[in-house]
Formats: sequence, structure tokens, C-alpha cells
Amino acid sequence: MALRMTPVSDSGTSSHGTSVEKDDHEEHCQAPFALEDARGKDCARCMDELLSYAKTILNHQHRTHVFMIQMAGTHARFIRFDRGGAVVSAPFDYSQRGDLLLAFLWRFSRSNEETKGRDPTVSRATAVETVLAKEKLSKWIQEDGNDWPVYKLIIQDQDFDRSTVLERRKMEVLVWAPVAQPTSVAGNATRGYIGYDACSDKVVFVKDSWRSTEPVMEKETDTLRTINSAGITERVPVLLCGDDLEGVWQSTVSARYLQGKWSVGNQRRCSRRTHTRFATDKVGTPLEEFENSKDFLKAVYNAFRAHRDVYEKCNILHCDVSLGNILVDTDGKGFLNDWDLARAIEAIETGPERTFRAGTWRFMSACLVGRPDKVHTLQDDIESFFWVVTYTIIRFLHSSYTSDLTTVIKVIFDEYRSGSVGRRIGGLGKLSHLSSFCYPRTLIVSNNPPMSRFYERFRMLLIAYLEFERDVRISLPETPSARRRDWERQLYSALRTQIPSSPLASHEPVGSLFAEILVVNGWPPNDSSHDYFSESSTKAEDEGKESDSSIKLRRRRL
Repeated sequence: MALRMTPVSDSGTSSHGTSVEKDDHEEHCQAPFALEDARGKDCARCMDELLSYAKTILNHQHRTHVFMIQMAGTHARFIRFDRGGAVVSAPFDYSQRGDLLLAFLWRFSRSNEETKGRDPTVSRATAVETVLAKEKLSKWIQEDGNDWPVYKLIIQDQDFDRSTVLERRKMEVLVWAPVAQPTSVAGNATRGYIGYDACSDKVVFVKDSWRSTEPVMEKETDTLRTINSAGITERVPVLLCGDDLEGVWQSTVSARYLQGKWSVGNQRRCSRRTHTRFATDKVGTPLEEFENSKDFLKAVYNAFRAHRDVYEKCNILHCDVSLGNILVDTDGKGFLNDWDLARAIEAIETGPERTFRAGTWRFMSACLVGRPDKVHTLQDDIESFFWVVTYTIIRFLHSSYTSDLTTVIKVIFDEYRSGSVGRRIGGLGKLSHLSSFCYPRTLIVSNNPPMSRFYERFRMLLIAYLEFERDVRISLPETPSARRRDWERQLYSALRTQIPSSPLASHEPVGSLFAEILVVNGWPPNDSSHDYFSESSTKAEDEGKESDSSIKLRRRRL
């Protein structure tokens, strides 16, 4: 039987939306039947529905993969989804070839739970454990998460000899509703949990994801071990336990069929992924939920100091500084989270090249979003801190931009156009904002001179650096677009040679600015965050205008 290999699109969503009621079917369903209109009027809608079913099951159950049978009239297909993609059979007429359907169902019924897709490292909590977990975790769970069951997750280290003194070989952590859920079937599929560790009687953070095994991607657990082993335990997560999970189905298999002779599907690149799970010590709340703007800037400064320490002691760049990756711990201090895209300077300079830009589009530097082949630098990460502050000012504080908020965010942060080979290119809005005339006008934070001063001086530092980079860039001979990546490498080398004379040769200029501004007088005592963007979007909808559809902060590798 011919099969079709489909690297599942991240954009697949149900036509009924993403809000799905949790019920016994979602929790226990093992091989759903998808019944479709035999006329097949809308293939795109059919694909969206199938993806929605698979996503719902994978998100509400702890599964490594899921099987599905799609039926339309007298025809059927077999589908196997995992976090790498989907393998889809050719359709067959089960009224004529009922033996195929019967053979599949018989084999499925005879398979063990692990082969059917159940994750053996997860089990339902006992009644006593459930009561204990809900007592310890209730303050972290939103109201819509109360109906979720409590699970016990096994977290273990495959190679304990390399672990830090702070790590344990194995943990069993109780978790309730996730605080972060995957938005698609394929990809990292990251789930975040606030967990309770009964052995230490502590609340921990658990990250469960399917990491890419591409050579250009470094394991987050290895990165955290390097950071913690260097004595850096403040303002960064401390790894308590965890690594890749062991088991025959703890790695995706869809990618291995992509180049099969029988594959007639999309030949788009599809990578193998491995299931990883680990626990860290810090539980955080979103950066944007601040009581006053000074506390917000302090938290960003904490994350900036963490970035500086890791860069100076470990020669590692975070590569994804964003609003969602700076959190505030239970002591009110900011920390820099999510090091899964981090990369050592040595790997950037001599290792295999990444064919994608790492980061979150809204917070990536203007040059990174504008030049797809650009080599990631320290200055790109420093600029990302600027965009975190600027975005938060514009969206969550009252400013001179509040009246035009929807347009401003769209033009500065979400602007892009299609470049060569379909890659997105942006940065014009950011460069215009950084220019001397500051599009669309000077940004002033209402009744907040310290924040306005910090923003403006940070902006001027970036302008000075961009002018420095421009001078180095124009000194290099132009190169054909086909060799653009080689030219970017030459520019990177030239910048590294001349960087000591640049305005942003290190963290020091921005670090000094943070320290200076945070001790001045004039900070408002109670200017807590307010989401003016949601308010603006609602108003635009009420007036019949098109509202911004990209309100969610999404990590994009482009």
C-alpha cells in the first residue's frame, strides 16, 4: 500500500477554534475515527479538522504518538501522528478491501499500551497524591485548569556522571494542569508545568518538549549544566534533574519515511525529534504582570545581568531574548528562562551553520529580521532587550503611542514581506523607529521621566552601534545573493576584529544605563501594567476595523 509522508504544518487549527472541552474521550481515546464528507468538498478544512483532533488528543493525553482512521464514504486512510509529522496511507475502499481495515484493527488491539502511543513515564496520581498536589499547586492553576487530572511524571538523568552537584538522578513530580501548551501537532510541543516534588517538599518547574536532534541544536539540559557548573545559579534556572527520556517511542519516526520511494507527499524538511523532560528550581510569573514600571525594569535588568554572566563565563548566547522568556520568581526577581535556542560562541563561529534565524520575531534585532543569513551576535541579543522594554512600554504603559497602538505594533513589531525562497524579511519598521526621527513620533511614557530617559538613551546606543556596523559593512565588497551567507560570515569576522571600538563592545554600556536609571527619583509608585493592546483591538473590532490577529507571542524560526 502506498503511503504519504506529511510534515504537519504548524498552522493547522480546527475550524471550530482551539477551545475544546475536556472529557473522557479526550483522556482515554486511543484510535479515533474521523468521519468526513464523502464528496471531499474542502480538503483544507478536512486537514484542519484532522490536525485539530490529533492536537487535542496529544495535548490532553501523555502520548508519544497517536493513530487515526479517516473515513469518507466507503474509503479510509490510516494516519500516524507524532511530534515530527504524520505518515498517511493511500485511501482504500474498505467495502472491497475490508481485510486491510480488519488487519489494522486486529494488530492495534493486540499491541501493548506503549506501542499504541501511551507514554510509560507518566501515570495517574493516586487519590492521596491528587489531594496533596492540589493543595500545593492550587495557587498556580487557572480556574479553567481545575478539571485536569493530576499526573506523576518520571524525570531522570541518562548520564548521571556528568551531572552537577545540585542534580538528582531521578525525580517523580506531581503535576496538575499545564501552564503552557503546544499550539500545533509538529514541533517542539513544549508543555510547562508547575510541579510538586514530595521528596524535597518543594514546588518546581517542569519542562516537557520534543527537541530537534539537528547538529545545530544544543540540548537545553547540557546548556543549563554548563551554566550552573560555572557557578551561575542566580537569575537563571538551576537544573535539578532531567534529560532525554529512554524508550523505543521517545523519538519521532515520521522523518525516517520522508525520503521513501513510496512517499508522494510534501518533501519539505522534517527533522527527528527526541522527547526530553527536566525540572528546574525557579517558578516564574509573566514579566508583563508588574505592579509598577520600576519593578518591571528591575526584572529586565536581572535577566540582562544573567545574560552578561553566561556570556562572560561560558561564552554562550541566549539567542531568544523575548518578553515570554523573562520571568519573575517568587522573590520578585527576574530571571532569563528557556535556553533551548542558546548556542556557544565557538559553535557559532566554527560549528555547522543554522539555516534558520533563532528567536521570537517581535523581539529579534532589526538586522536579524532583515537579513536571513546574518550570523547571530552579542549585539543582536542586547538589542532584543531593548525591544522587550519598548514593546512593554507601548503595550502595557500609557504613552504617546497609546492612541495608535494597533497600527504601531503592526508596523514596528509585526512587519514583514516575502523574500527569496519564501523567507520572511522585516526590520523596516524597527529601523525607522531607531532612526533619528523615531517613527512614528518620539516615544514618551506618560508621567514617567525615568522610563522615558532609559528608553531614549538605550535607543541612542543602538543607533550608534548600527552606524558602526554600517561603516564596516560598506567597506566589504558586495557579493551575489547566492553567496550571501558567505558574505555575512565575512562581515561577522570583520566586526569581531573591530568590535573593541564599537559603542556596544560589551554589556557594560547598557548595564551601566540600567544601574543608573534604577536609582534616580521620579518613578511612579503604582503604574501597574494595563493591556492597552487588547483594549485597542476590541475597540477596533467594535468599529468594524480589522484587528491585529497576531496578539499571541509566538516563537518563529525563520
